[in-house]
Formats: sequence, C-alpha cells, structure tokens
Amino acid sequence: MEPRITGRKSIIQTPYFTLVGKTVSGHSSDDLFYAIESADYVTIVAVTKHQELLMVRQFRPAVEQHCLELPAGTVDDGESPLQAARRELLEETGYVADEIQELGCLMTDSGRMSNRMWYFFASNARPDPAAAGKEEGLELVLVPRQRWNETLRPPVFRHALQMAGLFLAESAGRLTLPC
Repeated sequence: MEPRITGRKSIIQTPYFTLVGKTVSGHSSDDLFYAIESADYVTIVAVTKHQELLMVRQFRPAVEQHCLELPAGTVDDGESPLQAARRELLEETGYVADEIQELGCLMTDSGRMSNRMWYFFASNARPDPAAAGKEEGLELVLVPRQRWNETLRPPVFRHALQMAGLFLAESAGRLTLPC
C-alpha cells in the first residue's frame, strides 16, 4: 500500500511558519514526521541593460551574518508568484522591469519544508523614479558582468536556493554564468 498522511497536528505556530507533526500510514501513530509550513518564496534574477546583476546585502539573524543575495521574498496571501516577484524587486531594489519571465518552481527542502520557490528573470531592469525607497536594512549591490565570476560563487555568494535560480536562468538562455 502506498504511504499516505493519516493525521496532522500543529505543534508550533509563528507569524512566519508552522511546525506540523504528521502521521503516515504504515507507521506507529506515535511516530510523527515533522514539516515546516510557510508561504512560498520568489527569487528574481534581474539584470540591467548594462548587464549588471541586481543583488542585495542584508543581515540574516538565522546565520548571524551579512549575506549577498538576489532580490527575494514571500508570496503574500491572494498574490500570484509573478505579482510577488514584481513587488519584491521594487521593494528591495527600487527597480522595475517591463518583462519578467517565470523560470520555474522548485521544492525548497522536500524532507522538511512544504513550500516552493518560484524563480523569475527580469531583463532591462531600471530604477523606478516613483519608488518611495528600498526596504530598510538592505544595501543594493549592482554587480557588473566582468565581476560575476568572482561574485557568484562561495565564499561571496552562498545561498543554495538562489544559486538554483541562476542555473535556471542560464538553462533558459537568459544568462551566461561564469565557468
């Protein structure tokens, strides 16, 4: 018989995630399999007309350090991933793009998390003069094409889920990554 979820209960609930314990057919009812449920994420690979990659630097309390990342965030209730991508790009960078192409959707961590990561590519990104300013605590970093090789690899760039977005952009022919 194919395994299936036979029960679930909320263990911890926060504004950002819920820890859920699940029982699975074929296992003891005392055996709980845990999952973190949270909103889906979006990541935007955005490039200006001058081939500058838009990135942000921010302090991440979870890893206790400043991280260089692509613009990203959560999909709000009632919002499509594309709408979230446009909003996050503007909020985090102050930039907009006429065309934003979906690159794909991946599971974030099938062993522990139930959400998905949606990836988008924004070409010809440009500052929006009407933008009220970017999100507090973020530093906009424009990475010129000639610096991609040194920037888009550890130890400078270490965000595994966002690295997948760069590879999706490359496989879609939207970006040429350094070797």
